Amino acid sequence: MTGKAQGEVAARTAELRGGRGQCRWVVLAFGAMTTNLAVLSDGQVVEEITTWAGRIAAGEARLVALIGEFDRRQARSAPGMLSGAHWLSWRLGMGLKASHERVKVARALAGLPATAAAFAAGRLSWTQVRAITRVAWPAASAGYSASARTRRIRRLPPTGCGPGSATTKTAAC
Repeated sequence: MTGKAQGEVAARTAELRGGRGQCRWVVLAFGAMTTNLAVLSDGQVVEEITTWAGRIAAGEARLVALIGEFDRRQARSAPGMLSGAHWLSWRLGMGLKASHERVKVARALAGLPATAAAFAAGRLSWTQVRAITRVAWPAASAGYSASARTRRIRRLPPTGCGPGSATTKTAAC
């Protein structure tokens, strides 16, 4: 930790000791987590929200990548499972529709490396990635990923599999 950060920690700790000689956890430069959110400034709350959203997106990306691998292997960990989506629904407690959606997105991300990388880095949310996989083709993956960061999801251009193609996505996408 830098000298400046140590000074900020010491100042914040002293400020929070109150008259009882006790210290609450605070968000510090090195990322400790608070249990008392009321002590955070507005800026710290904003920083925590965006940090956690990125962490959640990166975790979701890892889960989707693992689901994709599970699907590619056609693994069915229990007898009688009809599909990987059925297994996810059973094992993770997801709804069947949500499970099918995760498998569908995992398959699509295999052909959208720029989108997969942005998702894994926490720069795109699950909602953004799901929307991109419905409309993007591999050559446009980077453009959609950049566009999704600055536009609302429903404002992503409704294109098909490539320039000049029909507006419906085909299995070749």
